[in-house]
Amino acid sequence: MSANEPTAPTDDPSSSFDWSTYVAVAIIVLSALWYFKSSRPAKTPPRIIPAVVPKRPQKTAEAEPTGTVPLRIYYGSQTGTAEEFANTLAKEARRYQFKPQLIDLEEFDADELESGNETASLFVVATYGEGEPTDSAKEFDTWLMSPDRATDALKGLRFTVFGLGNKTYEHYNAIARKFDARLEELQGQRLFRRGEGDDDANLEDDFAAWRRELWPLLCDKHGLDASKASADVVERKYRIVWAEAGTPDAEQGTRMLAGHLVNTRVFMPKAPRPAAGYDAKQPFVAPIVVNRELHHNSPRSCRHVEIDIGKSLKYVATAQSCSAFVLSPGFRL
Repeated sequence: MSANEPTAPTDDPSSSFDWSTYVAVAIIVLSALWYFKSSRPAKTPPRIIPAVVPKRPQKTAEAEPTGTVPLRIYYGSQTGTAEEFANTLAKEARRYQFKPQLIDLEEFDADELESGNETASLFVVATYGEGEPTDSAKEFDTWLMSPDRATDALKGLRFTVFGLGNKTYEHYNAIARKFDARLEELQGQRLFRRGEGDDDANLEDDFAAWRRELWPLLCDKHGLDASKASADVVERKYRIVWAEAGTPDAEQGTRMLAGHLVNTRVFMPKAPRPAAGYDAKQPFVAPIVVNRELHHNSPRSCRHVEIDIGKSLKYVATAQSCSAFVLSPGFRL
């Protein structure tokens, strides 16, 4: 054969092999997929649970009050005392067959107050700072005192007010007095006289005396029998026991004093300095050298007191208050 003679065409065996391999692999893969898919149990479609937004609970004295006469109790509290007093009113109201609802003044409903449905409303409010409302009552104060209020905006409201204050401050119970006057000015009907508690004397006693007069009057106005209230309506939590020296009651009181209030050993003459330093339970005993009244010809009282701490005691002033443990005359260890 000469070098220039054409060569007869031939098929490429490698090309035929590649195509058949690819086809075979594809068939195997598809068959396997079909087999596994058909052999699996059918999936249960996911169950969609709608989201539930919890409702804000109503602030009531009990989950399901059994009383029949509705009673709203509004409170404006800074440290929690007014709220505690409001809770006391709510518990007692239920025993007198009222159906109380506790409402923080921060959440007051203006439409509810102006609705004119004549529901009795009790306001328990504290005076804060220089005659200001508590933080939670500021919005209510702005709404109530606004000149935009109609002169008869609260003609359907029946109310009474109890205020918490301190006579050592200039603006004693200013908020309770302001609210009381404004509620009447807007033609609200006062159910009972305004009560005022003095934290400089005995706030709890003032509150107890006020509500002892309140409940019989409210019951009478709503056709309820005050005598049918539970026996524990005015039950006190504590009682005073006068103990003779040397009796078991006196010894128990001494142990409670030493273990819970103060270590009485620090009152002994020439008592050694506590190893851990002075604190609330192991106070530094110091004499009062100056004690004079700053207010003259005034029912208010504010005193200037100087205490002799000697030269050995060192301290860092970290607060604007000082705790004192006062020894009564004749105190003996």
